Amino acid sequence: MMAQDTGRHSAAIEAAKLALTIATINQDNYRAATSWAIMAISEAELGFYDDALTNNQLAIDWYSSISNQRAILGLYQNRGFILNSQGNTSEAKAIYLDAISQAEQLDHQDAIHEIYSNLAAIAFTDGDLKLSNNYAEKTLAYAQESDDRSLSAHAYSIMAINYVYLNELEIAKDYFERGNRFFEEFKMVSQLADNFKSWSEAMASIKNYEAAYNAQIRYKSLSDKIFNTERESRMLRIKELYQATQKDQEIEKLAFENQRKNIEIENKSLEQKIWLLSAVIAILAFVMLSIFYRKLKNSNQTLTKYNTKLNEERFIDPLTGSLSRRFFEVQQREHILSSSEISFSLFVLDI
Repeated sequence: MMAQDTGRHSAAIEAAKLALTIATINQDNYRAATSWAIMAISEAELGFYDDALTNNQLAIDWYSSISNQRAILGLYQNRGFILNSQGNTSEAKAIYLDAISQAEQLDHQDAIHEIYSNLAAIAFTDGDLKLSNNYAEKTLAYAQESDDRSLSAHAYSIMAINYVYLNELEIAKDYFERGNRFFEEFKMVSQLADNFKSWSEAMASIKNYEAAYNAQIRYKSLSDKIFNTERESRMLRIKELYQATQKDQEIEKLAFENQRKNIEIENKSLEQKIWLLSAVIAILAFVMLSIFYRKLKNSNQTLTKYNTKLNEERFIDPLTGSLSRRFFEVQQREHILSSSEISFSLFVLDI
């Protein structure tokens, strides 16, 4: 709103968009509606009337959902301003008259007389100077009674131009300067520029080209100031976007590096797990082989014991415990008879 009041409408729109984003994230509908309302006015000032009407309607819809009649009244006034700026004076006038009815129901005198000042501007555009002055005088009377300097300044600005066309130049000049003093004091550059533009056109219409030229120079100076401010704001915004893009690229690069490092860590962890699993498998295999070897060794020992016992049973007579005939036959066959140098005789007596 501060940017808007000083005529920096691009900055106002950017700030309102940022506020809208934050409000949306936080589900803050009140601030979202406020952001839409601010954007609508600045978009109208920059000539984006369709966007302005859309955002204005979004704000109206939300305030209607909570039945906030005073806020709706203000938004209707804004809608009239947008339509009037668009050149749709007939629809703007209808909106303002409807808004006056609402303001009267709410007994909202400030709003009533603010709307009078807008109707005065429309009446001037329509060429009805008497009606325009009538509305402006009502506005001025109320503003002075309530000590509303801002409303007084707007009324003075309208009446100043009306009095030029009514050929009351002294009054016109006095009112023109009164309005300017307020706009200058509160740095309302956009309103001040508009006032000089209207004054230049009015002076040219009565062939006072010197005053028209001087007012036009002042208007150009103020317009250039607004333009330069807008341009600087846009340049700043582009710079911010560029820096944000650079930061995003750096963040993406860091994210990629972190991802790569995480993959390396995961790979190393996987390798360690594989080595650990291999070691466990090897240990288990060793243990199983050891158990199998021990079982095989025990089995061989048992088999050897059985074989030895079988040999004993083969060669020893179970009754007498002496060597059996089979033993002597084996010995004869395998040992004694294997030598050709030994001659012998064997006598066996079985009693």
